Amino acid sequence: MDALNKTHYFAALTLSVLIGLALWLITPTPNQQILILLLFAGIIGVPHGLTDFALLHALAKRFGYSGNLIKLRLIGALFYLFMIGAFLLFWQWLPLAALMVFLLLSIWHFGEQDAGAHQIQGSGRNLQAALRGLFLIGIIYIAHAETAAYFNLLIASEWFIPLPYGETLAVGGAALYILLSAMTKSWSYIIESACIMLMCIFLAPLISFTLYFCLWHTPRHYIALHEKKNGAMIVYINILLAVVIIICYEIHISTAQPLDKTYIVLFFKLLSCLSFAHVMSNKIGVAGADSKLRIGRGKNA
Repeated sequence: MDALNKTHYFAALTLSVLIGLALWLITPTPNQQILILLLFAGIIGVPHGLTDFALLHALAKRFGYSGNLIKLRLIGALFYLFMIGAFLLFWQWLPLAALMVFLLLSIWHFGEQDAGAHQIQGSGRNLQAALRGLFLIGIIYIAHAETAAYFNLLIASEWFIPLPYGETLAVGGAALYILLSAMTKSWSYIIESACIMLMCIFLAPLISFTLYFCLWHTPRHYIALHEKKNGAMIVYINILLAVVIIICYEIHISTAQPLDKTYIVLFFKLLSCLSFAHVMSNKIGVAGADSKLRIGRGKNA
């Protein structure tokens, strides 16, 4: 790992242990779990998608368009909005298929980002990328029966069922994954894998995913793009999102009512649509540019 990724690695590892232990001891209620998801995702997670602004011109170029930076970013924005709308329609027509596509994209996207941060090379890179994402999502599902309930809520069906002896299977699966991660011969990767597996087993599904997404994945995305230009804009929107989320939560607390499941489903579907556009624009946009090019600098447009 380079110096920047090493700094992030030790920070993420420390915060994962400290915050994970605190939330394990506190055992947040379902409503509190959703609050944590909203706060972390709103302040840290969702804004990392704002860096896609730096990819819009590359996205337009990938589809054969040319022109000045403003024109290319407008065209790229249209493609971006189209992907969001298309995936939203996909949810409406084929919810089970949409969920599966979203999970598969997430598995590969998360794993690839982590493997890249550790500079895993050769044939083992793709294997470790697939294993990281697969076991991350898989252990969360196996270890916690409520994960199946969340998935069934999204597709309005009873297609997903909790596995018997889920916790035992999760421990076995986590141990297997840690052994497989040893193939990298990297202690930092093995320790990270163990930390993430422990979070997936001992913390509630929404909590473990939120911590992974916000402490591990999002900072690595910032580091990979190394985008400086839009930093101020991201900070401003982070602050705005934090204020909006806190106000909304205070309004919710004043009613002391459980969150309506309709809002949970809507939030997740919108988040998945944004994630789909985010992953695809990164793949298409970056693939259309020189691999050594730092996306987002005006002089490279």
